[in-house]
Formats: sequence, C-alpha cells, structure tokens
Amino acid sequence: MRYSWALALLLLSFACRTEDEKILGLLESYLVGSFNSRDQSLKDSSYSNIHLNVSPIWENKGYNGRWLYVEQAAASQLDLPYRQRVYQLSINETKEYVSAIYLIKDPMRFAGDYKLDDPLSGLTPDSLELKVGCEVILLKTENGFEGQMGVRACNSELLGASYDTSKVV
Repeated sequence: MRYSWALALLLLSFACRTEDEKILGLLESYLVGSFNSRDQSLKDSSYSNIHLNVSPIWENKGYNGRWLYVEQAAASQLDLPYRQRVYQLSINETKEYVSAIYLIKDPMRFAGDYKLDDPLSGLTPDSLELKVGCEVILLKTENGFEGQMGVRACNSELLGASYDTSKVV
C-alpha cells in the first residue's frame, strides 16, 4: 500500500511537470516571431517604427527552461539593433512563469542572428549577465498571460531613463 501512494505521487508530480512544460511552450509560442510598430507609427508621429525579432535558441541543449534571443531595432537601421537580449522562460517554486532577462557581452557580433537556424550558437547561458530586478513574473489567465516587472526594480540607461518597466497583458 505504501508503494502505491508513492507511485501515485510520482505520477502526479510528472503530470504537473508535463502540464507546466506545455504552458511554458505556449508562452514561448506567443513571444517568438517578428513584430513591428509600423501601423502605430503611421497613426501617431510620436511613435517610431520599431522592429522586434524573437527566436528560440539552445533547443534540446538541456538548459533549464526555454531560451529566446531578442533583437530590437529601428526600421531605418535594422542592421544596427539598439537592444539585444536573451530571455529565459522558466517556472519558479511558486508556479509563476518567469521571463528573466540577460545581457550579452559584445552583442553587435550577433546582430541579425535571429535569421539563422541556430542563433547565438557560440554562446552558453554562463556567458550571459542577468539583469537583476528585470524579470517579468507572469500568471496564466483564461486569455493568455498577464504580469509585470517589479516597480522601479530594473535599472536602465537607455535614452536617459533611470529604470525600465514592463507590463504584459
């Protein structure tokens, strides 16, 4: 009888892990792709046409979670991205979905890598620098995911800002 309970708990644990992996895959599928703000910039001149390209990286390498290469550039300078990051999607101990943000040393050597079959193949997670306080905590909702960064927790120097903020709906 004791072994039956242990087996049942083991199977339940595996089923929960599998469901969490499915949801993590869903989150990844929402983020991967090429996006731009062209329409918004045409309607409102205070917005620039920005391109965002997100590619999965390091698939089947055994690293914890799912990893994405993110490249952001002005439409007029697609070959000169102003922001290149790596995002790690994972599940924390309280069952929240987390998108941690990492910096790449000398990122311009990887400009355009999102177009490759194996982007950032010359890097490993231990060569990246975690942007402390910049992780986005996400909860699964009926219609997708919602979440945000901690308030004023993510330091930034881009365009004179003192911090970044992000809210996902």
